[in-house]
Amino acid sequence: ERVQNIVGILSQADKFNTTITQTSESRELDSGKVVEVRTLYWGLAMAYYVDAAGEYAGIGFPGKDGWEWPQIDGAGPQIKKLLDVYEGSEEIQFVEVPARIN
Repeated sequence: ERVQNIVGILSQADKFNTTITQTSESRELDSGKVVEVRTLYWGLAMAYYVDAAGEYAGIGFPGKDGWEWPQIDGAGPQIKKLLDVYEGSEEIQFVEVPARIN
């Protein structure tokens, strides 16, 4: 039974890692302000987040103690466009966004 539980957990992690997932969540910014953001996860490797106005945006990546969420000044309009394209409210197009590669 224990092995079955572990296999189930690993199966769900693999499923998440091979999909793009969009969620709405609250994010605490570097300033301490909490904002509602849309987040687009690229599996377990990376994520983008942006608030409704495109004012606060950044990337997420796995760190030693969980996901890290640095804010990237000036990236809001492009990350907002990326999420709008993903949701279908913007025409399909290439969107340049910042990335972090380890």
